[in-house]
Amino acid sequence: MLQKCDETYDNGNGISKEEYWSRIVNISIEVIERLRDEVNDFLRNDNGSTYLKMAYEEVLFSVVFTGKKKYYSISHRRESNFNNKLFIRGVEIVKRRQSKYFREVDRYSCEEADTKQRIKKGLTPEPYLYEIPEPDERFEYIIAENDLSCLSAFS
Repeated sequence: MLQKCDETYDNGNGISKEEYWSRIVNISIEVIERLRDEVNDFLRNDNGSTYLKMAYEEVLFSVVFTGKKKYYSISHRRESNFNNKLFIRGVEIVKRRQSKYFREVDRYSCEEADTKQRIKKGLTPEPYLYEIPEPDERFEYIIAENDLSCLSAFS
């Protein structure tokens, strides 16, 4: 199955890289679901009960491994979906006692990958108008009050 998809992409038959990735993810989902069903049938026949089951949740593609049991990726359930937020497991930016420099570098690399995805989709690279200020950082704000007395003059 993957060989046909590779040949279609390599021969220049007009499919984009995103279409190629979507096909790879969909093929992976189909194969894993069949494997799950076969394993569950085997376990049911071997044990005589449905107590033991193989669970399957998602396909992670494309994955960035940053260390042992540390990775982030885009999660695909039931079908390919490249619009999901990053799925982060074990990366130090979510743990305590990490240096501020390491957190900033790690967060920057995740955001850089997300920015490239946004540009590829034709969206703005920055999803926010401004950054949220850090605690104890000065910021400006405007207080807008609703003056209902001026509305009563028109009624």
